[in-house]
Amino acid sequence: QAMRSKEASFRLLESVPGIGRKRSEALISQYGSLEAILQKSADSLASEASIPHTVAERLLRQLSL
Repeated sequence: QAMRSKEASFRLLESVPGIGRKRSEALISQYGSLEAILQKSADSLASEASIPHTVAERLLRQLSL
């Protein structure tokens, strides 16, 4: 069940333009969960996860819907 949940998290992250498998794996590895990612600001995600700020904003906007 944990694998299914993790796979669902990857799919949700990868539905965001600019987030592929490598970035989704890096984000889950770094933060542990979607909930932890949502606690971050776009500025924090961009600098800590080394993703473009526009992608970080898009990610947070889509995840919070």
